[in-house]
Amino acid sequence: MLPDPDDAAALYAALPEGERYKGFWTRVWPSALALSEYIVNNPEHTTNKRVWEIAAGLGVPSLFAAKNASSVICSDYIGDAVDNMVESARLNNFKNFEAIEWDFTKEDIRPECDTVLISDANYDGNQNQELASLILDELKKGRTIILSTPNRLSGMGFLDAILPYCFYKSVNENSGVFAAALGGNV
Repeated sequence: MLPDPDDAAALYAALPEGERYKGFWTRVWPSALALSEYIVNNPEHTTNKRVWEIAAGLGVPSLFAAKNASSVICSDYIGDAVDNMVESARLNNFKNFEAIEWDFTKEDIRPECDTVLISDANYDGNQNQELASLILDELKKGRTIILSTPNRLSGMGFLDAILPYCFYKSVNENSGVFAAALGGNV
């Protein structure tokens, strides 16, 4: 479900200058679309799997995964985003879908899963080390990570840390979105 554009604009306007990023969840980002497309074209990573999406925003990739996954946990640290995910799952009649408020920079307890989805979560360069550590920890547990992100400067160090574990990578020439699937021994 997409938030009303006027409500989203009002949300952005009401936030202090330094917190406007908290409204980013209200948009469908090219990275979310790229990740969703990867899921549709490579269903083996989500079919009959326990899927967890981190920093999900609208949860678009999770909604695509829910069609065939055994279970989906869709997470974001913004409560309004989580409420929106719940409504989207309800409208799609997904019974295998749970939305939770979860912040990768603060939470130690992580859901059990087989596949982790991440799209455009490395927009804040100050959090890239924490995100890369989370990805490496999940890889150590034998999980598959499917990631998409814009090829932006703030994410370059982040990408360097995870590239050795990629078994698939691609850059869309039109959007500049980098997509990767990661797995293997860490």
